[in-house]
Amino acid sequence: MSVCTVNVCKDICYRLLNAHAHTLCVTNFKFVNVIFLTECSLAQSKNKTFSSAVSDSIDVFAEKLVQDKVKKWQYYKLQRNIQMPLCRNTNLNCGTQDHLCMSDEMLNVDSLVNSDQETCKRFILTALKDGRHRSVIELLQVLCDRKRALPSECLLEAVSSFSRLGLIEGVKAVQMLCKETNVYEYTIQGGYNHYAAEATWTCGNIQEALSIFITVYEHNCNLRKKIRSMAKFLVKDVLSKQGEAALVLVTRFALTLASEHQDYHVLMVLWQCCFLSNWFADQRLAATLLNKHPELQSKVEEGALEMAFISLKRNHVEVVHRLLEVLLLHEMRTAYSQVLKALFDYKYDQRDVRACRDIVRCCMHLGVPLTPGQQHKFILLVVDTPHAPARKQPDETRQRPPEFTLKF
Repeated sequence: MSVCTVNVCKDICYRLLNAHAHTLCVTNFKFVNVIFLTECSLAQSKNKTFSSAVSDSIDVFAEKLVQDKVKKWQYYKLQRNIQMPLCRNTNLNCGTQDHLCMSDEMLNVDSLVNSDQETCKRFILTALKDGRHRSVIELLQVLCDRKRALPSECLLEAVSSFSRLGLIEGVKAVQMLCKETNVYEYTIQGGYNHYAAEATWTCGNIQEALSIFITVYEHNCNLRKKIRSMAKFLVKDVLSKQGEAALVLVTRFALTLASEHQDYHVLMVLWQCCFLSNWFADQRLAATLLNKHPELQSKVEEGALEMAFISLKRNHVEVVHRLLEVLLLHEMRTAYSQVLKALFDYKYDQRDVRACRDIVRCCMHLGVPLTPGQQHKFILLVVDTPHAPARKQPDETRQRPPEFTLKF
């Protein structure tokens, strides 16, 4: 077979594939393969050896196209067969959450389980994004019964979504599947118990959740950073939504980590949230914590400038004033000078001459000099500011009202 004939055959193949891409099935591809074999047999009499080699290459090429198309349309067919009726107000495990679910009759679990791992992964990620958590839980339970493994990143995505929503049943499904199929990953993740603690917290059982956090923190050094990140958001949730009893439990949790493990991160987060709170009781708690823990003072001194920048960006000047008082009270002069200079830049941008004058006087009184650039800014601000017009003197030439002397 000539090279020209081979090129013509390839061109015919590509046209057929492009023209029938949406309706072509396995039978159509076999028909295309027959066309190639027929062309090869007609030219076989000219060069039998060369024709055999070319026909084998075309067979391999066509077979690869067939397999790719079959896998693609199997996945699309599976997605079409899975109906997605959404129903709201379904109580899964936490009574305060409204979740989207899929009915058992419309979910073809067997087709998903019998498919490859990549198809299951894509379905789980899509269902989590769409809020169909009940479907994912059912699939994980069936996969656990059949001991079908899933990628670790897929399990992490699922369990983190379940924990944020308070779906303890979903967290347990991930735990059982990973324990049955990947013991190493199960051990590295600490049995996903920190996600179970987060789900328990979301459902309202804060005391049990904190005890689980303590256990995971003590036995899994590699998960301590993750626990600190979780605790940061949970502490903010306590101060914004929970009551006084929850705040007491969180304070004990932070003090336990600080005293037994010398980890002041959670305590620092608690102090910051209480300091920024509008409630007087929370601000008093922040002052008490800072007075009793010298190690916390060093953490506050390190993060004071960042806190000032964030507060000034949000125009919370009163918070910066209170922060300056705290820094001056505990003799944190380095952090005090940095925050004071940041406040000067903020007032300079607002062209507030009076506030800038007060800051300069404060710096001179405390021996905290401004930078040369800030001093130059202050001079320009004072020079460029128009002075108030002088009060007019009374006109001596103006006629005064007559004076009368009354005698009775």
